[in-house]
Amino acid sequence: MLIKQRRATAGFLFALLLFVLALGACYVERLNQSRITTEQRAVVQKHLFRLREQLEMQLVKDLQLVRGLVASVALQPEMTAADFARIGTVLFTHDNHLRNIAAAPDMVISLIYPLEGNRRAIGLDYRNVPAQFEAVERARISGSSVLAGPLKLVQGGTGLLVRMPVYLTRPGENSEYFWGIISAVIDDQRLFKSSGLMDADLPVEIAIRGRDGLGERGDVFLGRAELFNEQAIVTEILLPGGYWQLAASARSEFTIAEPYTFLFRLGYGLFSLVVLLAFGLMARSLHAASIAQRQAETSQALLTQSMDTLHEREQLLRTVIDEMPDIVLVKDSNADFLLSNAALARLYNTTPQAMVGKYDADFGVPSELAESMRQNVLDVIASGETEIVFEDSQDSVTGEVRHFKSIKKPFKGAHGDSQLLVIAHDITDIVRARKRLEESEQRFKIAGMAAYDLVYEWSIDDDSLRWFGDIDRMLGYEAGTFSESIDRWLTFIHPDDLPAVKARSHLYRQSVDGVQQEYRMRHCDGSYRYWSDRALPLMDDDGQALRWVGVCTDITDQKEQQAQLEYAAYHDMLTQLPNRVMLSERLRQLMQHEGDAPVEMALVYIDLDGFKEINDLHGHEMGDHFLIAISRRFRKLLRPGDMIARLGGDEFVAVFMHTTTSDELEPLLQGVLQQIAQPVRLDEAILQVSASLGVTFYPQVEDIDEDQLLRQADQAMYQAKLSGKNGYHVFDTEQDRTIRDQREMLERIATALAEREFVLYYQPKVNMRTGELVGVEALIRWQHPECGMVPPGEFLPVIENHPLSLELGRWVISEALRQMTCWQREGLEISVSVNICCMQLQQTDFVEQLQQMLAVHPEIAPQRLELEVLETSALEDLQQVSRIMTECQRIGVSFALDDFGTGYSSLAYLKHLPAAVMKIDRSFIRDMLVDPDDRAILEGVIGMAAAFRRQVIAEGVEDIEQGELLLQQGCELAQGFGIARPMPAAELPGWLHNWQPPLAWRHAGQTETA
Repeated sequence: MLIKQRRATAGFLFALLLFVLALGACYVERLNQSRITTEQRAVVQKHLFRLREQLEMQLVKDLQLVRGLVASVALQPEMTAADFARIGTVLFTHDNHLRNIAAAPDMVISLIYPLEGNRRAIGLDYRNVPAQFEAVERARISGSSVLAGPLKLVQGGTGLLVRMPVYLTRPGENSEYFWGIISAVIDDQRLFKSSGLMDADLPVEIAIRGRDGLGERGDVFLGRAELFNEQAIVTEILLPGGYWQLAASARSEFTIAEPYTFLFRLGYGLFSLVVLLAFGLMARSLHAASIAQRQAETSQALLTQSMDTLHEREQLLRTVIDEMPDIVLVKDSNADFLLSNAALARLYNTTPQAMVGKYDADFGVPSELAESMRQNVLDVIASGETEIVFEDSQDSVTGEVRHFKSIKKPFKGAHGDSQLLVIAHDITDIVRARKRLEESEQRFKIAGMAAYDLVYEWSIDDDSLRWFGDIDRMLGYEAGTFSESIDRWLTFIHPDDLPAVKARSHLYRQSVDGVQQEYRMRHCDGSYRYWSDRALPLMDDDGQALRWVGVCTDITDQKEQQAQLEYAAYHDMLTQLPNRVMLSERLRQLMQHEGDAPVEMALVYIDLDGFKEINDLHGHEMGDHFLIAISRRFRKLLRPGDMIARLGGDEFVAVFMHTTTSDELEPLLQGVLQQIAQPVRLDEAILQVSASLGVTFYPQVEDIDEDQLLRQADQAMYQAKLSGKNGYHVFDTEQDRTIRDQREMLERIATALAEREFVLYYQPKVNMRTGELVGVEALIRWQHPECGMVPPGEFLPVIENHPLSLELGRWVISEALRQMTCWQREGLEISVSVNICCMQLQQTDFVEQLQQMLAVHPEIAPQRLELEVLETSALEDLQQVSRIMTECQRIGVSFALDDFGTGYSSLAYLKHLPAAVMKIDRSFIRDMLVDPDDRAILEGVIGMAAAFRRQVIAEGVEDIEQGELLLQQGCELAQGFGIARPMPAAELPGWLHNWQPPLAWRHAGQTETA
C-alpha cells in the first residue's frame, strides 16, 4: 500500500512539473515577444529622432536668415525698397526654403521681396485683415517670433508664415518702441522634402500635427491623422510661439532581424529536459532508498537473532579457527603469540599450544626477518588502523615460498591491553594463476569493443600479422590478397597517411597503453575507405608488450556525413557560397598576423537595390533563382585568394586580397556593379536590379576585429544607398575616429565634472595708475589625474554648443560665488567676472537660474558679480540677448563685452547691449608698440568707449611699456601676465599684499593728471 501511495504521489508531482514547465514556456515566449517589440520601437525611435533633428535644423536655418533681416532693419530702420531688395537677394542666394519676405512698419506692408507676384500686398494693413492680425498682434505683444501654418497661399501651394517684431531704441532714451513686423513665407513642402520626411524608402510612417504651433491641439497637416491614435512614438518640435508633434510608426514591411528567438526556445527546451531528467533521477533515488530501508530492517532482525546465539557460536568459532585453512593468529604488544591455529602451526612445524608466549624467531625464522615482523606488529598497533599487506613466507618443511594476503587488525583485549589479530590467506595459487590470466583478461577487454569489423593480432618479435575476419572481401579483393606480412599490408594504405602510420608503429614496440589511429585503405575499385584502428598490448612477465590485438572499423560513411555537416555549417545552402560563419573565421585568420606583416585586403559589403520588389511581384521562389544566378556571376569576378560570402537575404560580402586603395579597387567595384546590373532571364521574366556597395580597407591605424570591419563596410553601404544607390561609398576611418574621440572626450569631461576635477584660477584686474585691485577674472582649469593641469583651450571647444557647456557654465558661476564668500569671511571684498557662453545667454530661464545661485550666497552683493560675454555670442539674436542683460542689470549683475573689436558689428552692440565694460582684445595690445594700425584701432576703441560712456579694460598687458602707452591713451584698467598670471584662490591674498604698480605707471598717471 505504501508503495502504491508513493507511486501516486510521484505521478502527481510529475504532472505538476509538466504544468509548471508549460507555464514557463508561455512566459518565456511572452518575454521574447516583448523584447522584439522593444527593439523595434528603439529602431523607430532612432529614425524619428533623426528626422526631428533634420527638420529642426532646416527650420532653424530659415529662421536665422529672417532674424538676420530683423537685425538689418534694426540697424537701418529707414531702409528703402532698393536696400530691402539687395538684402533679399543675399538671403535668397542661401540654401533655404523662403518664398518671400516682407517688412511692415507700423503694421503696414511697405517692403516685399521678390516683388513679382506680390505687388498687391504693398500697402496691406494687418489691422484690417483679421485672419493675419491675430498672429501679428501676438508677435508684437510677446516680443518674440510667431510661426503660423501650414496654410494655403494665394499664389498657390502651402507654406509657413513667420512673424518677427522689430523693437528700436530712440536716441537718448533707454526705452524701446515698436517699429513694425518682419514676415516671411517658408515653403513647407520643400522644407519637409529636404528634411527627409518625403523619402519614399523611409522604413517608418510619419505624421505631423500642431498647425499654427498648437501642438496636440492642432490639426494634422502631414501624414495620417490615425497614426497618433495607434502605437506610434511621438516627439515634439519646438517652434517660435509653439510646437509641433511628430509621430512615427514602423511600416508593415519593416522587420527587425531576430536571431535569438530560436536560442530562447532551444535554451528553455534544454532546461525543461534537464529538469525532467533530474526528477527521474530523484524518483529513482527514492526507490533505491526504500529498498535499502527494507534491507536494513531485515539486517537488524538477523543481528538480534545472532546476539541470542552468540554464546553457542563462540565454541563453534574456536572450532572453525582451528579447522580453517587460512592462518589465524593473535599477538600481544611485544609481538609474542597469544593465539594461533593449526594452519600456522603446520607452517612453523609445531603445535598451536607450543606457540603461545613465543615469537617468530623461536621457530626458525631468521632473526633479521623476525625482528622486522616484530616491528611491523608494533607499528600497526601504534597506528590503530587495519592494514592489508601481501607477504611471502617459506615453508619450514618443504622450503617452498608461499604468498599470503594478510589482514592485520589492532584491538584491545579484555583487560584493555593492545593486541593484534592477523588473518593470512594463502594466495600462492592465485598469484601463479594471475599471470596466466593476464593475457585472457586483455583479450576480454578487446572483445568488449563495440561493433568491430575486423580483428587482427600482430606479433612484435617477427612482425607477423594475423587477421580474424574476411579482409579481402571487405576491400573487394580476391581471397589471399592480404598475406601475413605487414609490408604487404602497408602498400594498401593511402600515400598521404602512410608516413603517420609508420611513425606510429614505433609506439607498438615501446608503449604499454592503447593506440588509436585513422587512415585510408585502398579498395579494389581504386577508391579509399576510412578505417579506425584501435589496439591494446598483451604483456609478458616483465611488463613489456609481447603482441598487439586490434580492431579495425570501416568509418567511411561517418567521415562522409561529417564532411557534409561541415560543408553545411560553412556554406549557404541556396547559393553554395560561404556563409557568415566561414567569412568570420576567414577574416579572423587573416587579421591574426601577430608579428608578421598584416594582410592587405578590401572588404566590400554588397546590398541589392530592388530585390524586395522581385520577391513581392514574382514570389520568393523566383527570388531564390535570381540570387543563384547573381551568385554565379560573383564567382567570375574572384581572383586567386579572393572570397565572396552571402550573409543572408540580398546581402553579400566580398574580400579582395592585396588591395589597399580605392584606385586599385575601382575596376573590381565597377565589375561588381556591371555584373549585378545585367538583366537575368528566368522563365518568361527579365529581372534586373542594381547594387549599393560599402567599402573598407585593412589594415588600419587602429586595431580592429572582424566584426568592426564588417560594421564599417555596412555603414559605408548605407551611405551609398543614401547617395542614390547603384554606386559605392568608402568608409572614412579618420572621420569615424574623430567622432569617437570627440564622444569619448565629452564623456570624459562629464566624468571630470562629476568627480570635481575642474578648478578655478583667478587673474587680477588692476588700476595701473593707483595699483588698486578692481576685481579678478575667474578662469577654468582641468586638474586631470593623469595629464596634469589642462588649459581651457583643449577642452572648451569640444563642448561648444553642447548641453554640457550649460552644466559647466553653471558650475563656474556657483564656484566663483562660493570663493567670493570665502574671501569675504577673510575680510576681502573682491569682485569676480565670469565668462559665459552663447548657449547660456540664450536660455530663457538664465535669469531665474542666476537668481537661484545668488540666493544660495545672500552675503554676496550681486553688484560684485560681472558676466563677460564674447562680442560674437549675441550675433544670433541681438534683441533676446539685450533683454536678458537688462533683466540681469535689474538684479544688480553687470556685463562686460569680452574681446571687443574682433566681432562682426561692434557699433550695433554698443548701441543695443547694456554692457558697462568693454574689454580690449589682447591681439590689439600685443603689437600696439610696433604696429601703427593696432595703435589706431586701440585709440578708436577707447574713443568709442568714452563716446558711449562705457568703462574700458585692456587684456594681455605683458610689459611696462604697454601699460605706459595705455595710460597715455586714457585706459587705466588692465590685466595680463605683466601684472599677474592666473593663480589659485589661496594665493591671491598673498599676491595682493605684495602687489605694487611699476614706478613708470605711477609717473605716467601723475604726468597725465598734471
